[in-house]
Amino acid sequence: METAKTERLSYLNYFVKNISSLIFPHHCALCGKPLEEGYFCEDCCKKLPFIEGNTCSVCGCELIDGSEMCDECTNSMHYFYKNISVFKYTSEFSTMVYRFKYHKDRHLARPFAEFMAEKIKKANFPVDFIIPVPLHPEKEEERGYNQSFLLARHISKILDIPVLNDVLVRDIYTNSQTGLKKDRRRENVCGAFSVKNRLAVDSKIILLIDDILTTGSTMDECSRVLLDNGVKRVYSATLATGR
Repeated sequence: METAKTERLSYLNYFVKNISSLIFPHHCALCGKPLEEGYFCEDCCKKLPFIEGNTCSVCGCELIDGSEMCDECTNSMHYFYKNISVFKYTSEFSTMVYRFKYHKDRHLARPFAEFMAEKIKKANFPVDFIIPVPLHPEKEEERGYNQSFLLARHISKILDIPVLNDVLVRDIYTNSQTGLKKDRRRENVCGAFSVKNRLAVDSKIILLIDDILTTGSTMDECSRVLLDNGVKRVYSATLATGR
């Protein structure tokens, strides 16, 4: 009788698994091609511009020589201690990010976050909390979601690090950083952020999460505000870097 019960359970599990695959077929997250496993088909994987080899010890961009830092970081100071990025922000990859941010392709958050989590794990950042770079409430309402929070939520589950989504807030509705030069980017985000619960982050090490790092102006301003409110150190991780 026990054997018959085990067989029935085994059949039920098989039935549920196969029915689920019909109702929720597994497809490439980018092109929709059917897949047996993973998130991206072979062709789309080839289009993913992974950062490889030597990287800047501060901003995490790919370096073509054996230097420790890129020219940008050599000649400027950042408030974040170290950033890591998974992809180079190529023109082709920017299309994927645009879909993720503005076309409600939220399903991309999970595979993107898994790539980020793997790199964060290898970096061995000793962080206490994850904080996503916030959107202004009006902009988040317009878009329907904060892409940085979606990434942070998945990374939190993978790495078992709590997310604080209501400590760092964006008080000023700023224009998009896209197309702005470095100095203008800094001016655009200056004073845009504040910390609402200093006690929650006092003496803590924070990992900031965002989608793209270009000049680092947004990440720097967020880091500066956090450090001014008692945070011990700020690391950061982004999906891609435009440097």
